[in-house]
Amino acid sequence: MAILGVLRYPDPRLSKSAHPVEVFGHALEELVSDMLETMYHHQAIGLSAPQVNVKKQVVVVDLSENQSSPLVLINPMVSSAAPDHSHFEEGCVSIPGFYLPIRRSRSIQIEALDAQGHSFSMIAEGWLAACIQHEIDHLNGQTLMDHATMKQRSQYRRSAHR
Repeated sequence: MAILGVLRYPDPRLSKSAHPVEVFGHALEELVSDMLETMYHHQAIGLSAPQVNVKKQVVVVDLSENQSSPLVLINPMVSSAAPDHSHFEEGCVSIPGFYLPIRRSRSIQIEALDAQGHSFSMIAEGWLAACIQHEIDHLNGQTLMDHATMKQRSQYRRSAHR
């Protein structure tokens, strides 16, 4: 396992969409393992492959306090979203020190594959739903900054250069 380098905003590679995973095997399992180690190293609760400069639709998430419940989503897709929303105060390992309340669906249904290529469906609610939506944004080339106002972006740029 290895700790991977994380791209930082405004790196233009964060704006590129990821490609679906088509090949399953040792290389993918190694990527997932490295992504989990990287996420835990940064004390994050989610990480997408584009954040480590891999343009594949791979997401890892773990909301447990003791890093005991990793969730791996390959080619994840939101198949339905509840109409009720909440604001979640989100941060991002690619944009350190920046937090923003984002309006997200409180409950979503996900269709995905696991690291071995087996399909599954799940319902995610609350923080887990918000985290998955955040990571899927990364797969689509969107960052937390894409949800920010011009004023918030400007304030971040000023504070990041101090």
